[in-house]
Amino acid sequence: MGNIFIANVDISGSGIITVSKVEISSDLRLAKVSLSFLNSELNPDDLLNKINTMKKNIRFHLGNNLNSKFVPELTFQYDDSLKRAEKINTILHSINNEADGA
Repeated sequence: MGNIFIANVDISGSGIITVSKVEISSDLRLAKVSLSFLNSELNPDDLLNKINTMKKNIRFHLGNNLNSKFVPELTFQYDDSLKRAEKINTILHSINNEADGA
């Protein structure tokens, strides 16, 4: 799935798009794709809207790469775990700097 974004999805100002997780239903007809964004000029909601407008194209390329009877219907969601990890790291550095100064 990640190489489809590299080769076939071009969104100006998107920065780096990472497929962080894919959950597929047991019947293989639905796939929930979690995406994280790095160095994006767009906010996550705008970027998801742009990706959703390209969903048909992404699904087409996925179907060309799958050896399956069905191509799953795609649902995209924003994965903010990198943003949360960065916030925790900033807080820990702040606490560490305060402890060093005391």
